[in-house]
Amino acid sequence: GATLVRGSIDVSSGVEGGSGGTAKVFGEHVGFLDMALIDASGEASGGTVLIGGDYQGRNPDVRNARNTLIAPGARIRADGGERGDGGRVIIWADGTTRFHGSILARGGEQEGDGGFVEVSGKTDLRFRGQVDLTAPRGASGTLLLDPTNITISNGSGDGGGDGNTTFAGTPSGIVGSVLSTDTGPTTIYESEMEGLGATVNIVLQATNDITINDLTDNMLSLTATTGSLTIRADADGDGAGTFTMNTGDTIRTQGGAVSIRGASISALGPIDTTGS
Repeated sequence: GATLVRGSIDVSSGVEGGSGGTAKVFGEHVGFLDMALIDASGEASGGTVLIGGDYQGRNPDVRNARNTLIAPGARIRADGGERGDGGRVIIWADGTTRFHGSILARGGEQEGDGGFVEVSGKTDLRFRGQVDLTAPRGASGTLLLDPTNITISNGSGDGGGDGNTTFAGTPSGIVGSVLSTDTGPTTIYESEMEGLGATVNIVLQATNDITINDLTDNMLSLTATTGSLTIRADADGDGAGTFTMNTGDTIRTQGGAVSIRGASISALGPIDTTGS
């Protein structure tokens, strides 16, 4: 059966010193549809939102979804109010996760750091949404994408190709998207990566391989902020995970750290952390 949410779940706290609460949406198949909203914001800190599972699907007390869909227009908030840290949001499925909505877990306007967000399908991840973990007076938060395999592909999934706006296209057949499982590798487009670099520290983690395909402009440019990029192939440590990129392509950040690990690195291009 499927757990489908179309309305609002509000566990936020607007009182001074109050923290956002915890919202959990579980089931064999989970769909967060239409203009559905979960709000776990709080003035002292954002709360916790678990959809389809807990961190990396490892919590034995939580039923992991087989497939999870966050549809276009669906929103999740765990902001830190005026002086708090952003909250914790986990989107998980043992099969396929299709993420087309938006997540906000920002630090407070006066103080506080951005939150932590994991969006993943263990078998396959279709990441086409938006995540904002910025903090005006603190450190940006971290976005973790951790399926089995990851391919960073040339250009833009939405044809915009501007490198600034993340994709928010509509999956065909909403209910079918909840119930069906795809097989990887997970594909993340270059422009989506570059758009995410403006609002989060990015962690790409795969139990097997991470590959950056040959890029037409020869540049994966994360220069919108000083956010970091962490790439971890062979995250399960079984020796079967390789990182590969074209030696003519460059990874560039605006001073943000770059970390690359794997059981092996078959090809590596230049890394430039001096900015644009």
